[in-house]
Amino acid sequence: MTEISARLLVAITAISLVTCPFLYPQHIRIVQWGVVDLVLALAAWFLIQQKYVTHNSAWLMIGVCYVAVTPLIAITGGVHSYFIYLVPVSPLMTGLLLDGKAASMVAVLLCTNVLLLPVFADQLPMLGISDPQPGETLLRTFWIVLSTIVTTVFVIFYEQLNNLLRKQLRELAFNDSLTGIANRRSIMEALELSITVCRKNDRWLTVVLIDLDDFKLINDRNSHSAGDQCLQAVANCLQKALRSSSDLVGRLGGDEFIAVLPGVSDAHAQQVAEALRNAVEKLFIILPDGTLCRLTATLGYCSRKGASLGSAGELLQFADAAMYVAKQAGRNRAVMHTVPA
Repeated sequence: MTEISARLLVAITAISLVTCPFLYPQHIRIVQWGVVDLVLALAAWFLIQQKYVTHNSAWLMIGVCYVAVTPLIAITGGVHSYFIYLVPVSPLMTGLLLDGKAASMVAVLLCTNVLLLPVFADQLPMLGISDPQPGETLLRTFWIVLSTIVTTVFVIFYEQLNNLLRKQLRELAFNDSLTGIANRRSIMEALELSITVCRKNDRWLTVVLIDLDDFKLINDRNSHSAGDQCLQAVANCLQKALRSSSDLVGRLGGDEFIAVLPGVSDAHAQQVAEALRNAVEKLFIILPDGTLCRLTATLGYCSRKGASLGSAGELLQFADAAMYVAKQAGRNRAVMHTVPA
C-alpha cells in the first residue's frame, strides 16, 4: 500500500511540475521547490521499494508530503494558496495508510498550522496570488479547518464501521450461524493446532464427540424452529460445562457437536465427558408451543498424549467408533475409545 502511494506521489509531483507552468505562469521559486519535492518523493519511493524502510514507511510518506506541501503553501499566500486544498485531503490519506488515531494527529498538526497562517499573513510572500479581499483570510481559514475536521471525523467513523464489519465477517467465517459456537471449519483448525501443541509439549489431548439422541423426532413432531431452539440450548449448556478457556466446543453439523480438551488425560476424560452428558440431560427446554422438551446425548471420546497423538481425522475416527459402541449399549452414555491390546 505504501509503495503504491509512493509511486503515486512521484507521478503526481512530476505531472504537476510539468503541466502547471502551461496552465498558469509559475514563479521560479515555486518551480524550484517543485523540483525539491520530486527529489523527496523519489527518495521516499526508493527507500520503501528497496525495503530500507518497512515498519515506518507510512509515516515516511506522510512526513514527505508534509515537508513538500507546507513550504509551497507558505510561499504562495498561506490560506490563499491553491496548495491549501491539499490540507483537508491529508487526514484521509493518513487514515488509509495507518488508522484513525494517526489521522487525528495529522489533522491537529495541520489545523494548527492553518490557524497560524493568518497570524503571519503579512510576512508570507504572495507568489502568483493576487491580494485577498478584507475578511477573506479569516473566512478561508475557517473553511479549511472545518473541512479538515469533517474529513477526519469521516475517517474515524469509516474505520469504526470497517472494524465492525470485519468482526461480523470473522464471526460468520468462524462461528456457527445458528448456535454462535465454533463452526466445523474453525473447530477443526483448533483441533489441528491443539494436536501440534500437545505433541510438542508432550501433553494429553481429549476429543469428545457429542450426538443428540433421537433428535430427528423433535423436528418431526414439533418443527424445525423447535429443533433450532434445542440446538441453541445444547450449544449454550456445553459451552458453560467446559472447564477452562483452553477448552473448545464446536458444532460439526446437524445435531453433532465436538469438544476439544487440551490437558485432559485419560484418567480424567470420563469425568469431563460425564459432565458434558449431564449438562445436556439436565436441560429443560420450553418450546414455542409451551411443551417441555428433554434431551439426552451419546458421547464417544478419545484421549492421547504427546507422540501418540495421530492426525485430527484419526482422533475423530476413534471418538466416532467409541460413540457407536455407546449407542449400541443403549445411548445416553459416554464411552472411551481404547487401544486394542
